Amino acid sequence: MKKIRKGFQLKLTNPKNAGRPAIHDQGIRHTKREEISRPRPLHLTIKLIRADIQNKIFLKALRHAIVRARLQGLKIIHYSLEHDHIHLYAESSDNKTLGSGMKALGVSLVKKINIYFKRKGTCYKTRYHLRILRSASEVKNVINYILKNGIKHKRTNSVIDPYNSALVLHDFRIVGMKVKPADNKIVKNEQSLLREVLDELSLFRKELRFI
Repeated sequence: MKKIRKGFQLKLTNPKNAGRPAIHDQGIRHTKREEISRPRPLHLTIKLIRADIQNKIFLKALRHAIVRARLQGLKIIHYSLEHDHIHLYAESSDNKTLGSGMKALGVSLVKKINIYFKRKGTCYKTRYHLRILRSASEVKNVINYILKNGIKHKRTNSVIDPYNSALVLHDFRIVGMKVKPADNKIVKNEQSLLREVLDELSLFRKELRFI
């Protein structure tokens, strides 16, 4: 007679709910990223463990983290800082540049968050989401989505928002956005500071004007 090993389940049912509990992971699986063989525009979304990160301290920390990512070659052009997630529009030439840039950004940002909340460990809820944009219309729609994200979450009524990068966009008509005259009063000091942090749009720049 074949010996039954210890802990072997004889039936398909498990009334005692024994064993390691199942993990229902709704995040991004650790599969290989899509290959980036030439400069591409990207939409990146970082989801964080639920915490109120929407304040001036984390806004400053995000800008510092963007500078760290730029040193690795990742061109970050627009951002939106929300309650528990961050949207980025960036341009990268290959997967290595993207990986090293996002790692530099993540390490810098997580350090600041952990110091503020006096905790340790990761702050990312899931792996960051990557979407490669392949046309000027996709770029226009993504920039619209990022800059209007505060309106979507009912945090603000205006595109001109301290927690996004709308101030560095010279001509809102390029991406099909209408801005109220009252909202178009740009603070020159803030605009110049943002320009030092962010890069300029280069891919699909001409094509966007004809959408």
